[in-house]
Amino acid sequence: MALYRTIGALAALLGANIAAKILFPSIAINFVGFNHIADSIMVLGLLAFLTDLNILKTNGKTLKKYFKIGVLALVLGAVWEILSFSSLFFGSTSIFIVSEWIKIAPLIIGLVGLPVLWISDRVSRERLIFGMKSTGLKGLAFNFIFCLSYTIIAMILLVKLEWLII
Repeated sequence: MALYRTIGALAALLGANIAAKILFPSIAINFVGFNHIADSIMVLGLLAFLTDLNILKTNGKTLKKYFKIGVLALVLGAVWEILSFSSLFFGSTSIFIVSEWIKIAPLIIGLVGLPVLWISDRVSRERLIFGMKSTGLKGLAFNFIFCLSYTIIAMILLVKLEWLII
């Protein structure tokens, strides 16, 4: 059993952090927005891990399967954000947290997280990619590097095109 989707989600999480450091080198940033970015990738990674272990069954065609995972990640992430921010000293309401989540999470889940899962799924099924073996540790390393690169590029484009305003 290979954990291609889980490795891809971990690469996406690391890539989002690298992109945040590239885009915003100073410390004066919106921590709530970056927390939502990291948490949306983290929730998607958790669902990918459950899918890799065959605990979460997603039947159907590929597009329908990823749509189900995305909607589930959006809902579970909103619940997670409400529960995690309610315990902080941060004086915010649940409506504020959910409104910020709805601004950021669908973009990250739809344009970063789900393509990473799709890339990981494709890498796990191929035998040769660019003349390299995509099975075993080499395949996992290729998947990690490719998903990391994709996430960094996607995050930079989302911010530069002003689709994602933090």
